[in-house]
Amino acid sequence: MKYISNIFIKNLLYNSSIVEFISSKINLEKVGNKYRSFCPFHLEKNPSFVVDENNKFFYCFGCKCYGNVIDFLMRFSNLNFIESVKELSDFFGIKLVFLNKKNIRSNFFYNYKKLFDKLILDISIFYHNSLFLNKENIFLKKFLIDRKLDNNIIKKFFIGYFSYNDFKKFLLNCDKKKINFLLKIGVFKKDFNGNIYDKLQNRVIFPIYNIYNKIVAFGGRSIFLKYKNKYINSCSNLFFKKKNCLYGLNNIKNFNCKLKRIIVVEGYLDVVSLFKSGFFYVVGLLGSNISENQIRILYLYTENIVFCYDGDNSGLNSIKKTIKLISNYITENRKSYFIFLPKGEDPDSFINKEGKYKFKDKIKNAKSFFYVLFFFFINKNVLLNIDEKIYFVKKFVLLVNKIKSNIIRIFLYQKLLDRVGLNFIKSINFKLNNFNKKKFFLNIKSIIRYLIVLLVRNPGLSKLVNLSDYFFNINYLILFFFFKIVKICIYNVNIDYLKIIKFLEYDRYRMYIRYLCLSIIISDKINIKFFFYFLLNKLKIIFIDKEIKKIFLYSKNYGWNEKNKKKIWFLIKLKNFIKK
Repeated sequence: MKYISNIFIKNLLYNSSIVEFISSKINLEKVGNKYRSFCPFHLEKNPSFVVDENNKFFYCFGCKCYGNVIDFLMRFSNLNFIESVKELSDFFGIKLVFLNKKNIRSNFFYNYKKLFDKLILDISIFYHNSLFLNKENIFLKKFLIDRKLDNNIIKKFFIGYFSYNDFKKFLLNCDKKKINFLLKIGVFKKDFNGNIYDKLQNRVIFPIYNIYNKIVAFGGRSIFLKYKNKYINSCSNLFFKKKNCLYGLNNIKNFNCKLKRIIVVEGYLDVVSLFKSGFFYVVGLLGSNISENQIRILYLYTENIVFCYDGDNSGLNSIKKTIKLISNYITENRKSYFIFLPKGEDPDSFINKEGKYKFKDKIKNAKSFFYVLFFFFINKNVLLNIDEKIYFVKKFVLLVNKIKSNIIRIFLYQKLLDRVGLNFIKSINFKLNNFNKKKFFLNIKSIIRYLIVLLVRNPGLSKLVNLSDYFFNINYLILFFFFKIVKICIYNVNIDYLKIIKFLEYDRYRMYIRYLCLSIIISDKINIKFFFYFLLNKLKIIFIDKEIKKIFLYSKNYGWNEKNKKKIWFLIKLKNFIKK
């Protein structure tokens, strides 16, 4: 029997955004710190379904249903618990790990975790104590003085140090079982000759905490120039994956509210130096590049991420990679900014030289995502001929199409068109060339949205809609709204967009129309009349198929009667007529 551990479920719920997932199923509107919508589990006139990102739960004031994101998926998609966890883990890119029931009681699960926590804490205490024993070491002493690391900050972050002599003492006082376990989880290693060594020795060591404030790994910062890598981490293990962790996140978690901003830096020392200077909302990557999981975690705690990479070539490369990754998460509410440090400086060295007020100025003057995007992709490209323009447009559009916000995409496309020498956004049809047509035309809501936009922009198309059509009687909320606009257009000659909006002055869908007209771009090259007629017929066929299925299911359970036979025959004839 397959089993999913409680630890995995806790991690999944923590690393998943309930708002991001539910908004992929239904439309959510932000109201204060929460999100609101019409409840998908019962019919209602006013929205009473509330989603709370901070507490990670949903609640409906109408039908009283509530729960976390797994409960929502089980109810919404009619899935069992394991199916819901699987779909959720696939959505957020988190690998699902199954355990056999036998393994739950074995050392692999409970005892392994207990032993891991105990040994990792023991060795971190040993590292921490070793730092105070080695304080007279010339290189270590100079390093601590230069970085202004006093005893208070060393104790706060539980910073340690490990010399070769300390390592030998540790091995003498440690039994074989413990050593083998430390080898297994990657804290210690063996060389080609079979000798055990610690790859963090002669480095200042920073314990890495998980979200539950437990040490799961270590990071080391070299104090000698001879080492190639300035920062290294202990190996990945069952409880530590580099791409899912952020150094200093355990300090941020203690705030219990959404922060105004979070600063993201590269190194452990950068986090410590900024924290020491009063910037408590700072986290460090465990490397020079950010991962999608880390971005997702950060947006759970704030809507503004400020990236502050080192002022060198690797820092610039990190900015480029971050721009590509974070474009998947940028919305009107979620924003990101970038601080550019002087060449050769990192946040640690900059704040120690210039002070915290200069760094505050850097935060205030941080460049937005859009500025950096234009800097790297538009301003730096010299477009001399058509081939270069085509290559540039293709590259830029691939990046911008990752952005979910239609409004942001429109402005970016306009900027792109200005750059390549086209005057109007209608000159290129980005939207229609980018979606999967099969998927689009099977989606009822998408078809109706396009029909509404086409009708509002071209009221004369209402003549193509027959008010006596069979599918006018179908009870579907957004379809009813479409027919309402059709009637307004038919009964009012020479009506235009502004007059339609005036007619809907007291209708809750008025703002929805404005949003659709802004977000959906339709090329002038498309035959509007043919496209509208095609979508209308496609919609009719979908509804007829739904009605046929409903009759078949009813007849399967209760038997066929003459009325249903005639209705099926009529619907099939109607469908064939529409197809012709």
